[in-house]
Amino acid sequence: MMRSRWLRVVFAAACVMVPMSGAQAQVLGVDPPVSDLVQQISAQIAADPTLAGVTIQSADIGHTDLGRRELFVRVTLARPTQLQPVRAAVLSIMRANPAWNDWLAVNGLTVVSAGLTPPTSVCAVPSPAVVELLPPRDTDLHTLRNMVQDRIEVDPRLGGVLIAEIRRGGPSDASDYSLHVRGKLLEDSQREIVQSLFEFALAEHSAFAGATVAVDLNAMVVTPLSPRLGLRYYEMGLNAFWHCDYAVADEAFMRALAESPGSQVLLYWRVLASIAQHQLDRAELKLRPLVVANPPGSRSVIIAREFERIQGPLRWTLCKLENRILLNLVPELPGPLAPPPVPVPAPSAAATSPTVSLR
Repeated sequence: MMRSRWLRVVFAAACVMVPMSGAQAQVLGVDPPVSDLVQQISAQIAADPTLAGVTIQSADIGHTDLGRRELFVRVTLARPTQLQPVRAAVLSIMRANPAWNDWLAVNGLTVVSAGLTPPTSVCAVPSPAVVELLPPRDTDLHTLRNMVQDRIEVDPRLGGVLIAEIRRGGPSDASDYSLHVRGKLLEDSQREIVQSLFEFALAEHSAFAGATVAVDLNAMVVTPLSPRLGLRYYEMGLNAFWHCDYAVADEAFMRALAESPGSQVLLYWRVLASIAQHQLDRAELKLRPLVVANPPGSRSVIIAREFERIQGPLRWTLCKLENRILLNLVPELPGPLAPPPVPVPAPSAAATSPTVSLR
């Protein structure tokens, strides 16, 4: 017994002493120390006069929608144009470190500006808020993705589902070409519903009229919710929105909603981002279930507090859409908004007697 215990101790010690390569560390889910990296980045920023006024607020590692890890670095800037040089500096330091270089081979980097926001939602000069959040787009596929994702977000069965990307594939014996969909599911049972939504959207999309399209959902990965990642995306969306980068804000709010399904606040931000991009049909599709569930809509306490700074044309258009939806739904809504029932007089004795036909 003593000999066996001694062998186990020696074996454990030997295992501890064997160094791991960066690739092996990634397989085991081990991240390099972030604090050391932050010190190196801060030192390089301080030594670069073009980055004067830049401060690192936080650097954390979170999980993305596909299970890989992402390093989120939040910085305050003196000028919006400093964001890309800061990201380049962070990337060069990570590439020069063997452990971080191996880490980047399977993970990602997002640098977010957390600078002061303007006092109103009216923007003078749009500035990029997030680097490389949006991939290059095929317009038809991007429209198709929006058609499917918008319906996903208002379907209570599809909480936690995100269509991250759609790519075209070659033809097959049964189809003119295929579409490969990448994204995440909360449960595998949602895959069939998403498939039916794609079939519906393809039938509606004029670019795919008459074509036989095979939709491949094998890259839709079942992934648990990550509220922390959702909060990061929410912050990215707010920052982009206040800098009038509405497409980036829309993407960030979409990803945040996939981590916090059913959030009325995030759905309203999605509505506002659609309005800001002049996509009123998309805005109304997402707004309708919100108004049905909560008739006060943006006038309710939580939403009104969240959107206190949203004034001018955006707020006016939002209220106009809400009023139009309410007018169309008045018969279905309970309470004071519903019309009073029409009184029906009680039948009289004459009315209940047989009818006599006069000729």
